[in-house]
Amino acid sequence: MGNVKQALSAELASKLVDAAKAKAEEIGVPMCIAVVDDGGNLKALLRMDGSPLVAIEVSGDKAYTSAAQGISTEVLAGVIEKDPPLTVSVPASPRITPVPGGFPVTVEGELVGGLGVSGGYYTDDVKVGEAAIEAIS
Repeated sequence: MGNVKQALSAELASKLVDAAKAKAEEIGVPMCIAVVDDGGNLKALLRMDGSPLVAIEVSGDKAYTSAAQGISTEVLAGVIEKDPPLTVSVPASPRITPVPGGFPVTVEGELVGGLGVSGGYYTDDVKVGEAAIEAIS
């Protein structure tokens, strides 16, 4: 018997979406909330009434980026800012989105996916995402 690999359950994805939605409602900013598994496959998506259409794709890309990199998109943005060659290579990767609002999702310390939030100013996206991650910690 080997190690059991953790996975992002539908229940966990729903908890993330519910917590993010609650925070978005609290701050009064309609958001699009995407959750992907560790392969970048969509697990859950909510586009709140009034959120911008473009937020669907952006939230999914933020979630994918965090799942693929294992770091928040805010951290990635800071890394890129300090490393000029990355400002060329990262935009060449279509789904990698170094805009704050993406968060890695872990279970028992193991990366299982990503959460992406889009629809407000990026600081609002971060507040909503942080509340969702906190809710499952």
